[in-house]
Amino acid sequence: MNTDDTYSMDPINPDGPPTASESLAAMPEYVGNYKLTGVVGQGGMGIVYKAKQENPHRDVAIKVLRPEQMTEKRLQRFEQEGELLGKLNHPAIAKVYEVGLFNSVEGKQPFIAMELIEGQKLLDYVESNKLTTEEKLVLLEEIGDGVAYAHQQSVVHRDLKPSNIMVTNEGHVQILDFGVASSLDSENQLQTMLTDVGQLVGTLTYMSPEQASGNSREVDTRSDVYALGGIAYKMLSGNYTHAVNLIPLPEAIRMICEDVPALLGTFSPEFKGDIETIVGKALEKDKERRYKSVSMFVDDIQRHRNNEPIEARPPSTVYVLSRFAKRNKVAVTAACIVSMTLILATVFSAYKAVEAREATVVAEGRLEQIQQVATTLIFDLTDRVGNLPGATPLREYIAMTGLETLRSLEEEAVGNDDLAITLAKAWQRLGDIFGNPHVANLGRTQDALDAYVRAENVLLHADTVPESAFAELKKRFADMYVVEGDLDKALQTYIEAKERAQQPESQFLSAEIDGRIASVIHASGKTGEATVLLRKAVNGLQIPTNGEETIGIVRLMYQLGELEKASGRAGDAAELFANAKRLLTEFTAVNANNQSAQELLAEIQLQLGEALFLIGDVEEGISLLKESTELHLQLTQNDPFNIHLQDKLARTFIRLAIALYSDGQVEKSLKSCDNAIAICRKAIANYDSRTAKVLLAKALLHLANIELQKVAPERAVVALEESLDLLGSVSNEGALDKSLVVISATVAAELAEAIGKVSGDPLVVVESMLPSLELLQSLSDSNPDNIALKGTIINVYIVIRTRYMDAGKLEEALAYSIQNVENAKEYLDLNPTDSRARRTVSVTIGHVGEIQSRLGRHEEARVNFDRSILLLEELIQSAPNDAKLLRSLSFRYSTVGDLLRRQGEYQNALNYYLSSKGIDGTLVELEPSNIGWLQDLAISNQRIADTYVSLQKPILAIRFFIEAISCTDVMRSIEPDSAHVSRIAIATEGRFAEFVFADGDFSLSLEIGIKLRDRSMQLRQSTGDRPYDRTLWTSMEALVGRSYFELALNSTLENRDIQLQNALDSLSNAIVLLQEMESEGTAQSYNVKLLVDTQEVKKQVLLAQ
Repeated sequence: MNTDDTYSMDPINPDGPPTASESLAAMPEYVGNYKLTGVVGQGGMGIVYKAKQENPHRDVAIKVLRPEQMTEKRLQRFEQEGELLGKLNHPAIAKVYEVGLFNSVEGKQPFIAMELIEGQKLLDYVESNKLTTEEKLVLLEEIGDGVAYAHQQSVVHRDLKPSNIMVTNEGHVQILDFGVASSLDSENQLQTMLTDVGQLVGTLTYMSPEQASGNSREVDTRSDVYALGGIAYKMLSGNYTHAVNLIPLPEAIRMICEDVPALLGTFSPEFKGDIETIVGKALEKDKERRYKSVSMFVDDIQRHRNNEPIEARPPSTVYVLSRFAKRNKVAVTAACIVSMTLILATVFSAYKAVEAREATVVAEGRLEQIQQVATTLIFDLTDRVGNLPGATPLREYIAMTGLETLRSLEEEAVGNDDLAITLAKAWQRLGDIFGNPHVANLGRTQDALDAYVRAENVLLHADTVPESAFAELKKRFADMYVVEGDLDKALQTYIEAKERAQQPESQFLSAEIDGRIASVIHASGKTGEATVLLRKAVNGLQIPTNGEETIGIVRLMYQLGELEKASGRAGDAAELFANAKRLLTEFTAVNANNQSAQELLAEIQLQLGEALFLIGDVEEGISLLKESTELHLQLTQNDPFNIHLQDKLARTFIRLAIALYSDGQVEKSLKSCDNAIAICRKAIANYDSRTAKVLLAKALLHLANIELQKVAPERAVVALEESLDLLGSVSNEGALDKSLVVISATVAAELAEAIGKVSGDPLVVVESMLPSLELLQSLSDSNPDNIALKGTIINVYIVIRTRYMDAGKLEEALAYSIQNVENAKEYLDLNPTDSRARRTVSVTIGHVGEIQSRLGRHEEARVNFDRSILLLEELIQSAPNDAKLLRSLSFRYSTVGDLLRRQGEYQNALNYYLSSKGIDGTLVELEPSNIGWLQDLAISNQRIADTYVSLQKPILAIRFFIEAISCTDVMRSIEPDSAHVSRIAIATEGRFAEFVFADGDFSLSLEIGIKLRDRSMQLRQSTGDRPYDRTLWTSMEALVGRSYFELALNSTLENRDIQLQNALDSLSNAIVLLQEMESEGTAQSYNVKLLVDTQEVKKQVLLAQ
């Protein structure tokens, strides 16, 4: 298990080669007889310069190989091969003019002078010119011709990849670095890979299995054939054969040597047939099965373009299965795989024999043979491999082979009900393989629907079909409507399926459909109704004894747990998840290779972790979330082509990120969020996945929240705009379910908040948010039972209320706050047992009190504060370890303390502040490294200190100031590079410096002020000079100026002038920046007050001078 607290999807993280500016600075004037004029490019092996040759007069490219790459033996071989490379003369090969050595500061250094190619790299050319498939094949022919010519001259490239191929401005290919890889890499391929990490991903992606395994004796011309296959695969599909950039080197090598890439036909129907077969043959793992030469590869491309039969043939079923067996030695016993292979081979032979028989063979015998084909291919074989890790390529092969087989059987099923039912089940199973979200699938939604339609047509033409068969089929149709986002259609279809599953033998199927119905109802916001339905279904089932039903009932328990958690009953949910985990752990103990069970176990870990987190067991909750992430990561690495697993992994990273963020672990949350974003972007690029777009939108929303906390609203705006664009593109693709409408409105509201922070005008936030609020309220009016909608509306009201307060429009803020109390009560009515709903009522009542307090309506404010506190205290009695409730109560105690302090009731205020501090201290004791809890404790100590100042008890004030600073010191030690933590620390220490100044210790206030001024300047420089950071700096600079002035008033004449000038300089600096902020519109009310106060002190200094 990974014991690190963060997860990295990219273990290869090199510093990389020098930048272009560094290379230019180190560029020698001459290399041999060539005068260097600039840098063209660079990589791990060397740097390419542009140079001029005097005789003959021409521009050339000079590649200078890094001296650390050269041993004495390599230098000798390099010189020996130079003459051979110079003789290569082909239109598709960049000409090599000279290969030699020159004297540099590093000693003898090898170089290659070659033709300077003006144009684009291969993939850039393909993308920018939007080449058709035909045009791409023409380019591949040209590349192949050049490689074949070099092979005839006994030169093997060994490092063919798109970055080594240029396309000229005239549209012709030029292969670069021919022979360099042969002379340098053959001695120790793997050592070069390991020491030159910067080149690892690019080189390894196109490397043949024999090269990747380090077996240099096996490398020959067929290794270049494999590389050409990889280049063709990337050019045509836009995807790499293997995603080696996401995994450690040993696993990447294993993948290249063992895993079969997805068939090209999965990316576009255009590639099915000849193109898929040609590229597949070039990419064979066993070089004996590849094209014997590059010329044969090119010939087949030409045959395809000329509409002639190609020589290559798809791999046989027996071969595909044998490859799968080799990759799954642990998971699959030899006897099982051999038996599957023999069965399938026998069945296909029988089928072919049936086809060849004379028409006189009786129909019953033929149908029996055909039924055997369908049963064996679709059921037996799929069942044996369906739950094994890494089975996606084989699953795909079965699906494509089964597709053709089943189509040929449809006519035979007419008039034979037994065969019709078997054939319909086979089509159902095929649809599951293609895209059903409840099993391991290929992510091909439309193909799945097409298969289910075929199954329905077969059943409709049969005379006697059990109702359960139609129920199973209807359930699958509804599953796909959920994938497409059409929840209304899905719900109606599930209800139709339920009506057909009323027989006693369909009890489990009926419960399963209830589970699906509950999911849709929950997604539409009716969580309570969904929970009642599913609870009834689960309670009516007996604990199963067979494997399939065990997984089924665990899924239902898992689903019910989700609903209980969504309803605020996290304790009940945790109990359900724990029981489901126990059942599934027992099952996996004897079914270790069942992938469906392993996936479900990872999901249950995730949900159990979240439930424990919600009931206050934060440490165990986050630990389980991390374990779930590791399980999902392992499942994805075992089956890298499984889109379904990639989506789950991304979702798990998002959930972990949200939990870490809630726990105050902002940087770790950001890392987890980045991982989710990387996975989603890759899935969208490779598969244009709708699910990945929604997940990416959610991940970007969370990223924006982090950026807003880090006071980086510009970056938050960028993330939110992309999130909104993604959700818009999803809505254009088909029906947009209500939950996504809520997300869209939430993102829009967050975007308005971020834009407002960038502009510095809180009213801009309000103006931008009102359209989102109008949309949400309209949706809520038409869906009055939708809890999620109501919760989102409450959050938007809170933001609008807060921004009105920032703008000084307290009456408007009060109106929104009062209305929000009503929203919260409606939210509670929809979910009366949800503790979060009751907490929301308390919070909104407290908001009303806060504004009443600021309006001077103190008695009304006190009534609302007391109501809010009473609700929170009642909730805490039943959930004493709920961190969110405790934090809310702490905050409310502090607001009452603020109210009392403004009224001059310092002792009463102190009592409330001490109560608040007690809660904050308890939270810190539970989790000493939680930045959020430490921040709250620091603020409580600061309030207490300020109150003791008002009570004229400076000794006690100093004690609590020191405690506050101690909290910020701990925060800085935990996250030393966090700008957010730095701001809190500077503000806290600055408040102490102001106290020291007010107490008359001007030397100490000056000393502290100078240190904080310098730290705030560093913060400004590191974060882009944000408004709040400028405010911190001006406050400290003004304090320094005031301290110098007070010292000057009590100094000797000699020191007085110096101190007055220092005071004038600091005060002037602060005034200039404050006036600049005022003119920009970024100044807040406290900035304006500081400006006025500082200008007044400056006048006094000028008078004193």
